[in-house]
Amino acid sequence: MIHNDFSSRSQSGLPEGSAPIARYLSVPILRQGQVAAILGVGNKASDYNQDDVQVLHELASMVMEIVERKQTEILMSLLVTALEASASAIVITRLDGVIEWANPAFSLLSGYSVEEAVGRKRGDLGGSGVQSRELTAALSETALGRRVWRGELINQRKDGSLYYEEMTMTPVADEAGIIRHFVAVEQDITERKKSEEAMRQRIELQEQFAKVAACVPGVVYSFRLRPDGTACIPFAVPAIEELFAIPRDVLAQDAAPLFENIHPDDRQHTFETIEEASRLPSPWHDVYRYVHPVEGERWIEGWSAPQVEPDGSILWHGFVMDVTARKQVEEEIQSLNVSLERRVAERTAELESMLANATIGLAFFDRDIRFIRINNCLARMNGVPIADHIGRPLREVLPTIADTVEPMLRRVFDTGRPVTEMELEGTIAAHPGERRFWLHSIYPVPGQDGTVISVGAAVTDITEQKRAQEKLADLNRILQEEIAERERVEQQVHRLAAVLEASPDFVGMADPEGRVFYLNRAFSEGLGRPPERKPLAVADCHPAGSVRLIHEEGLPTAARTGVWRGETEFLTHQGRSIPVSQLILGHSNSEGKLEFFSTIMRDISERKQMELALRRRGEELAAANAELAGAARLKDEFLASMSHELRTPLNGILGMSEGLQEHVYGPLNPQQLRAVRDVEECGRHLLALINDILDVAKIEAGKVELELAPVAVEDVCQASLRLVKDSALKKKITVSFHLDKLVRVLTADERRLKQVLVNLLSNAVKFTAEGGRMGLDVVGEGDKGQVRFTVWDTGIGMRPEELQRLFQPFVQLDSRLSRQYEGTGLGLALVKRLTELHGGRVLVESQPGTGSRFTVVLPWTTELPVPVASDSWEGHQEQTGLLENAPEAVGGPLILAVDDNPQNARGMVDYLIFKGFRVVSVASGAEAIEMAKKLHPRLILMDIQMREMDGLEAIRRIRLLSGLREVPIVALTALAMAGDRERFLEAGATEYVSKPLSLDQFRRTIEALLNR
Repeated sequence: MIHNDFSSRSQSGLPEGSAPIARYLSVPILRQGQVAAILGVGNKASDYNQDDVQVLHELASMVMEIVERKQTEILMSLLVTALEASASAIVITRLDGVIEWANPAFSLLSGYSVEEAVGRKRGDLGGSGVQSRELTAALSETALGRRVWRGELINQRKDGSLYYEEMTMTPVADEAGIIRHFVAVEQDITERKKSEEAMRQRIELQEQFAKVAACVPGVVYSFRLRPDGTACIPFAVPAIEELFAIPRDVLAQDAAPLFENIHPDDRQHTFETIEEASRLPSPWHDVYRYVHPVEGERWIEGWSAPQVEPDGSILWHGFVMDVTARKQVEEEIQSLNVSLERRVAERTAELESMLANATIGLAFFDRDIRFIRINNCLARMNGVPIADHIGRPLREVLPTIADTVEPMLRRVFDTGRPVTEMELEGTIAAHPGERRFWLHSIYPVPGQDGTVISVGAAVTDITEQKRAQEKLADLNRILQEEIAERERVEQQVHRLAAVLEASPDFVGMADPEGRVFYLNRAFSEGLGRPPERKPLAVADCHPAGSVRLIHEEGLPTAARTGVWRGETEFLTHQGRSIPVSQLILGHSNSEGKLEFFSTIMRDISERKQMELALRRRGEELAAANAELAGAARLKDEFLASMSHELRTPLNGILGMSEGLQEHVYGPLNPQQLRAVRDVEECGRHLLALINDILDVAKIEAGKVELELAPVAVEDVCQASLRLVKDSALKKKITVSFHLDKLVRVLTADERRLKQVLVNLLSNAVKFTAEGGRMGLDVVGEGDKGQVRFTVWDTGIGMRPEELQRLFQPFVQLDSRLSRQYEGTGLGLALVKRLTELHGGRVLVESQPGTGSRFTVVLPWTTELPVPVASDSWEGHQEQTGLLENAPEAVGGPLILAVDDNPQNARGMVDYLIFKGFRVVSVASGAEAIEMAKKLHPRLILMDIQMREMDGLEAIRRIRLLSGLREVPIVALTALAMAGDRERFLEAGATEYVSKPLSLDQFRRTIEALLNR
């Protein structure tokens, strides 16, 4: 009997009313340690013994095994049914990979039937070879490590097609814990993978489209017309907000706000074009007026292509752009054409009216790019009157933008095609030094035969729009900076607290009534107690005099202005007064109400002692400086005097020698002429020596001021090479010149730069043997902002130890009495100092017997204007004066010559008379004034340094005489100090010439002034 009725009423489990059992034996049937049922036997003829009990226990175990096996078979049947019905492929393999069981879903996934799969290795079915060795190794390592492996694989179906699958592989161990099988659950994810790849490609395409859209002029957008007739703009570049003044997120929901702003006269037509394009559907195009909330009425042109969506919506992709300027130009040009066809007689008046009243700049050019028409608007933009445009080339009127605009005008002439909506940036005369922006459109104007006879340009000044954009960008940048600054300040607050505590200065805070509520550590230590121990007031920290100053001046000033600075005393707990420099700050809230004071005090005991010592030392230095100033003044006076005393006799020597060579005093034989030339050459050599000495002295004294201006580099280099050309030819030296084409203009003092190059080139000629080579190379380094002038030669070169003494004044490397090369040793010293005045440096490379390379490195910017040739007298040296062939007659121009040195005067006067001028010579300023009033000369030559009345005073008085205010006066002086020219011109001189004179150049200067 087997039962599970454990009630006390039925020991055997038989129904009530059954016949009684004589003898009964029962044992429990156990399942997982719990009683599941009772196994009993009864009515044995004899009593039950222990063997019967043992047999009954064994029988109970057998019954339980049968029950459990039956339940397991039922469960396994259900499990197999579930696995076979699963949509996921399930495969059970042995350790060697042989398939022992697979469900039907595996057949659907792989294409192999269950019969074909069972008994074969998994790798023999659908192995695509796409998996890497690393993936296979990771799979094996995970599985053998009794861990579940999950991942994605690519396998091959029976028909050869590839598919993606997601696999979960679980190791299965027996009772002993040994892995015997693997269970793999596989799901086909091919479609998901395809969707993911399509999505990735779509995202990439959208990103590429967004990049392209940002580069397209106008606004790229998508317009959706829903089946219910409503519309929206789901996509648009950010520029749409500027174009329509409507946020993108609003348009993405509803396009109605945009339609409401379309001009009432154009709205219906725009709706009709959209309806017509949606019926076909077909590409859409329209031009309409849009009432911008800020900019007013604007012309908008749009294009788009349709795409029918699955929900019945029509999605147009296209772009729109503001064509207001173009429409205005088109309307004006159309109006002009109609006027020309209707009334030829009124052509000019109507054209001028249109040009004058146009709201944008208009101009017309001929094939030589000369202005033939321009309106008031564009003339005002250019800052040049209309009359100063007509007939003049664009390059002459607007040189700063000519390089950009001229090629476009010529292209329209050549192609006949317009150039529209082109943005231009530059500077013009109307706004000197200010960066401006314009929008240009250029159109051809055809003649009757279709050829382009002129070109029209429409210009709109968009500077303010650009500035608004820049301001918006600046505001965004400032906002970001403020956010970052706020975060930084928050981080600094904690650091500041630590700094205040660590500061040796006395830092404290008090309320408006003077009660102290914070002291830093140094303050507390100075007082000998913290403020928390006992209420502390400002008066407790200072002696009486300082307390009075703080209460009467310090605190009221800090409360009123926010800050007070002064010197007070700090009273320590030991009773010692320390002099301090004190800063008091008043801190107010946003409403201007004072909240508290803060103070910082610094011990200035040492400074006070130093101030006393410095005061004494200052008195001593003041006396020494007075002596130095007197010495410097005496030095300047000495240099000026030496300049005059040395140049004055040289002027007579050079003037006489030049006059003799010009045969002013009669013809000379060849030997005499050669001797006179030697005299002149020696005099000029002496003059160069004097100039070098004075230049070095002026540089050392800080008296040299550079006249910086844009300099044409090629002109300076060619002029310097011409000055050494004859010397190089005499020694048969080959001279080369290489110029970087990018180096056109340099900011420098042209005369000083030429002086540097001529000194280096002269040295190259001097130290290069006959038949050698030398050259000048100019190279620009734009990335470093510098230009290199390199003078090289194949001369004698120098030893390394000689280079250290190279730039010292009055030093010759060969200082023997029998030295081979002449010179004073000043040239390279001047080169170095003048280069450094320009902010540059000099580099030297040299080897004995090989040659030398001197490189002058100067600052350089590539955005300088090309200098215009000067109209000064130097610019006329190569021209033939109008008086070149004037007869030596009494009727020549009358010149008054004033000089108290008879030798100088005689040579100059004789030369001018020889050249056909009438000359009256006087020897003092007073005589000059009287003679000028009497003769009214055409020109006056005035020596500056004369006894009694100097030349400057004589010039001032002559300028006050009636009829002599405009007479040219040339100041002649042997002075050569900085500021001389400005003083002479301010006194009333017309021109300034330094002695010694070059008579030929002097004559050209006189002719230029007489012919002005």
